[in-house]
Amino acid sequence: MRTPAHRLPLLGAGLVIALALLVGACGSTEQEKGLTVTDGWARTTAPSQETGALYAVVTGAGEDDRLVNVQVPNAVAAGAQIHHTIAVEDADGHAMGGEAMDHQMDGAMSMRRVDGIAIPAEGGVALEPGGYHVMLMDLAKPLATGDAFDATFVFEKAGAINVPITVRES
Repeated sequence: MRTPAHRLPLLGAGLVIALALLVGACGSTEQEKGLTVTDGWARTTAPSQETGALYAVVTGAGEDDRLVNVQVPNAVAAGAQIHHTIAVEDADGHAMGGEAMDHQMDGAMSMRRVDGIAIPAEGGVALEPGGYHVMLMDLAKPLATGDAFDATFVFEKAGAINVPITVRES
């Protein structure tokens, strides 16, 4: 049975709309979840090191969220913990920062485990040396420059996002 000629433009328009909806639905998982995780890397470790550090950039989009966990394969480490590097306080309870930190050469920084990191809807958080980062606990083997693995970043709202990690020098 043939379609009348006056209905062909409508049929063509319907196909174009259906195709546009299909292409729009094929966007990246990270964009659908409202945030992205990019620039994942881990620091090269010495043969005797039992811990390592992992870094990335988390960019929010659409609604506030919270990074609550990071998972890595057992072949990399037994576990991962979110940490924050903070300035150590002096004897009077003042945070040592700025010039005082510039003159401290004996490790005036401390790391503390945190239960999560707030990710603003319109902004982001860099997990970087000297700030928020992920500690890799009980490394299965040293992290060698050029190695690669995947980490899973888990968010309260966005859920799990797989992130490629490359091992490199600091």
